[in-house]
Amino acid sequence: MGVPAVQIRVMSAIDGVSWDEVWASPETGVFGSRVPAFIGRDCYSKNKCAAGRPKDLADIDALGEGDVPGPSQDPQWGHRGDAVRI
Repeated sequence: MGVPAVQIRVMSAIDGVSWDEVWASPETGVFGSRVPAFIGRDCYSKNKCAAGRPKDLADIDALGEGDVPGPSQDPQWGHRGDAVRI
């Protein structure tokens, strides 16, 4: 009975970008009566590409990001594979 609780997933680290990079370029939005900061579009795209799952790559494609730098261009990406053409 009732309405399911709203869940917010808090992550302490993500692939492809550092905390400093994300914090330097936030975007804001509206969440109820609050105006929280969210990961910016560039960092979001880098993270999605680094994750490399089909759903993440489809998300980048839906945003129309074009060429997204991949691991071969950015040593911080580590072992994730080659650049991805979106």
